[in-house]
Amino acid sequence: MVDRVNLSLQAVSDWGDANLVKFNATKTQACLFSAKRSPFQLTPTFQGVSVPISDHLELLDITLTPTLNFGLYIESKAQVASKKLGILAKAMSIDTDKLLHELLHKITNERDYKNCKLDIKQISSEGANFSSALYTVTITEQGKEDINIFVKVANLSEGVRASTPFDVFKIEILFYTDVIKTYKQLEEKHNVPIEHRLVTPEVYGINPKYFEETIAMENLISKGYQMFDRFETINWNYSKESLTQLAKLHALSIAFSIEQPEKFDEITKNIRMNVDVNVMKHAFKMTLMKIQESAKDEHRDRLKQFMENAMSSDKIVYMMKPINRTILAHGDYRPNNLMHKLREDGTYDIIPIDYQMMNRSNPILDVLYFLFNGSDKEFRAEYFRKSLDHYYNELCASLTRLDLNPEEIYPKEDFEYELKEVLPLALFVSLMLLMSITVELENVPKYDEMSDIKDLYCTPSEAYKIRMNDLLEDCIDMGVL
Repeated sequence: MVDRVNLSLQAVSDWGDANLVKFNATKTQACLFSAKRSPFQLTPTFQGVSVPISDHLELLDITLTPTLNFGLYIESKAQVASKKLGILAKAMSIDTDKLLHELLHKITNERDYKNCKLDIKQISSEGANFSSALYTVTITEQGKEDINIFVKVANLSEGVRASTPFDVFKIEILFYTDVIKTYKQLEEKHNVPIEHRLVTPEVYGINPKYFEETIAMENLISKGYQMFDRFETINWNYSKESLTQLAKLHALSIAFSIEQPEKFDEITKNIRMNVDVNVMKHAFKMTLMKIQESAKDEHRDRLKQFMENAMSSDKIVYMMKPINRTILAHGDYRPNNLMHKLREDGTYDIIPIDYQMMNRSNPILDVLYFLFNGSDKEFRAEYFRKSLDHYYNELCASLTRLDLNPEEIYPKEDFEYELKEVLPLALFVSLMLLMSITVELENVPKYDEMSDIKDLYCTPSEAYKIRMNDLLEDCIDMGVL
């Protein structure tokens, strides 16, 4: 029997040589299928390598045993199912209402609201938020000022959490409990005028426990602020004020890194992006395919080449990291994550929110992320370069107010160099993100505790096809692809 098996294996090897096919003998599996209880002493050889007899084979995710008993296969599937059921049970065991009330009870006690009433409403983000369940709460008590709160309760499944490059809830809690305190201390230390300080919502309470993460903060809508309509695009006044706020945020992180380098490194080492680009591409396989399909015929070959060559894993990682100047980037700086109030003179008051993707990066990515995802072709034609210059000038002004020399910290030539380097990544990210920004309400992904990151796939809208092709054409003109 051994001779017959070895002859068959030799024939396979000869066929491979004749047809320029190489086999990896070290990965070859062998299993003896027999109903006999006494074992055969069989050790076949393939291309000079002994192939030991295994008690099972793994083929196409199916486990085969010598008696063709599928017990091992069924057991493995049962283990996977058990794990998912465990996650579901864990999620189902969390009483969201109870957690919400416990945090509110803590908030009211701390502020001595002992006989208060709670008006709790769950709200929809209408496709602008996929990571949290959202609530508004009004706390009222006779003789006291009403407290208006906005509450975010984590609702990402274990599968999505495992696939994302950031621990988004832990990061946002870190920002509101630690980073913002450091920023306020820096502003006080350098006597930054009140009107030039970074504004963030007041935080009333936090539950940092894993799978129960909850943040209760000031409801800015009650103060006249509003969310940006994700189907609209930005104008110059909105862009100008948004980039001014971004410049303040970046300048404070630079001052933090210079004045408290050890603390800065300690914080940022735990929030660096943990991304496997190949895994990301696999998870968003459908999205990448739809990007290609949404492109105009004349752009598809150029886009395909860009995706395959210009966006290699090592290049993406390079463009995500700090280049000449390290900052704590917002990571998701787009109009959907900014609250605004329109003044009578047409200017805006803007407050950034949603720091879930804060990460150690370069300044350019936040800037381009905002401009590419918030603007249309007409805006970019008139204001793209103007917006870049405005951001850099505001960054210099903010650094100066923190007693730092912009020419030494981040000279214009470094800014321009990084801009050219990071443009391809900004395009790549925006081509994916615009799909979720412009998704029609009826096509917003629906997922539960069993969902994986691939379940966040969005069906491209007509608005997406228009905006992504306009962006492609602008980036072709810029020489990006």
